Amino acid sequence: MLRILAALLLLLCAGSALAQETTIRIGISVPLSGESAVEGVDLRNMLLFANERLADAAYRLVIEDDQCSKGSMQAVTIAHKFVNDGIKYVLGFACSGAVLAAAPVYEKGGVVVIALAAGAPQISGAGEYIFRTIPNLNSAADKLYAHAEGRYKSVGIISEETDYCQGLAAAFKKRNASGALRIEAVDYLPGAGDFQTILAALRKKGVEALFLNPQTEQGMIALYRDVLDLRWKAPVLGAYYPGFEDFLKTFGRESDGVVYADLPFISSALGPEASRLYADYQAAYGAPKSSEFYFVTAISAFLALHEALTKHENVKDYLHRQKFKNIMGEYSFNANGDVAGETLSFVLKKNADGRPVPLGPEK
Repeated sequence: MLRILAALLLLLCAGSALAQETTIRIGISVPLSGESAVEGVDLRNMLLFANERLADAAYRLVIEDDQCSKGSMQAVTIAHKFVNDGIKYVLGFACSGAVLAAAPVYEKGGVVVIALAAGAPQISGAGEYIFRTIPNLNSAADKLYAHAEGRYKSVGIISEETDYCQGLAAAFKKRNASGALRIEAVDYLPGAGDFQTILAALRKKGVEALFLNPQTEQGMIALYRDVLDLRWKAPVLGAYYPGFEDFLKTFGRESDGVVYADLPFISSALGPEASRLYADYQAAYGAPKSSEFYFVTAISAFLALHEALTKHENVKDYLHRQKFKNIMGEYSFNANGDVAGETLSFVLKKNADGRPVPLGPEK
């Protein structure tokens, strides 16, 4: 009897080990430290929720801290680790610089990547294995430029020297081919914290509006605080961060009037079933501290990958050719890996009474 029990135990252990070996692993590359951690933690939690709730924990998520753009080399190190460990699928990325730095490694290793929150135009065509579920920032630049043109004669752009910020600034300036706006552009190195000299110089040049273009929410807080400290009443433009939790808590109604390109309000993007799913996520992990719409880009990326894996087809080819329909609505990936869909475009918001509201129809 003891021998039989021992033999059964060995079989059970072997079966358990085999199950673990055959469990598909998905690499998760997100910033969990540094100023972009607020986004990385949200994305990690959303993917954990997706695996638990939508795939019955079918996958083993291997989570790594890529430290965002300031840690581009860390993103490359993680990419090599994933490739060497035989991981064939990667989700995550809150920063464009991390995607662009790691893309050649993933391309060479044949690893399918779906970026959730990296919108820099440069990512288009980064490789046939590189996809994203967030719209290209060209759409954000279009909306911001259309708002500024005709309202102002001159705009000062203050941009951090990162792939995301430089890509957004370049897309904005490209829209100004007619020269309708006088654009004064100033770049600064990551880590800068005092912007009063830059702001004073732009003020002296007579710019009418400011486009604050940092890499992180904390960078936006520092820039906007210096604008307020100078008592400069210039209209302020931006992207994403004026709608994040810490920015709103820091400035409240002092941020009223800031206009920024952002992903749509989640309430306008989700149907009843998806709204219940989002409520379940919030009950489990709390409300997002960065962009609530990341829930849409994260869940949609996970479901697209899950569908491809369930079909037992070549995942890269499946993503390129398939049309998907889930909480993002109907969407597909174009030849450059960019997501395309009716609901996938940046919108303009403004802060009023210390909270984000739709800007409203442009006049």
